[in-house]
Amino acid sequence: MLIGVTGTIGAGKSVVATELARQLDVLLFDADKQCRDLMEPGEAGYRRIVERWGTRFLSGDGSLDRDALAEAVFTDKKLRGQLENILHPLVRSRLLEVLPQGDQGAFVVADIPLLFEAGWEHECDLIVCVVTDEKTAVSRVRNRDGRTVQEVHNIMASQMPAADKAAMSDYVIDNSGTFEQTSRQVAQLSSAIKRAVKP
Repeated sequence: MLIGVTGTIGAGKSVVATELARQLDVLLFDADKQCRDLMEPGEAGYRRIVERWGTRFLSGDGSLDRDALAEAVFTDKKLRGQLENILHPLVRSRLLEVLPQGDQGAFVVADIPLLFEAGWEHECDLIVCVVTDEKTAVSRVRNRDGRTVQEVHNIMASQMPAADKAAMSDYVIDNSGTFEQTSRQVAQLSSAIKRAVKP
């Protein structure tokens, strides 16, 4: 059973996905981490990026200049689509490799920021959307990544609106408050999941 956790930047998807996987005691698949790994020198994503753009996004030591790539991605819609066409199939392949086969009691929690944008909603048995207010989201991203307010808004503009993601999801968790408040919501969800699959 695949449980997809999604939401917009700064919503706290990783916090919720990590806590849900902990409470269910199951594997956590982090799509962003997979993307980062795939862009390491020698990996499939890195090779295809170099094939497509040459040395445009490479640092002097041959590694990927992630800041330059991120800036291009969030200001150039065409380039963003080209990069997603490279990385999404590779990440999806890795996800399919870890999914349990034939065991209804086995779960994988997958933290997938662009779940709907990538069209992966049909891969999931349950979709959880994490939401928060915009002010909190902007503050979190600025504190975490050191981005300007405008940069955060540019990233938000490139993603599907939170309200649309929430409407398309099976369950919504509000991560605007304290970790304890969020954890209680996750506990309710994990209990419901366990009851639903109990023989």
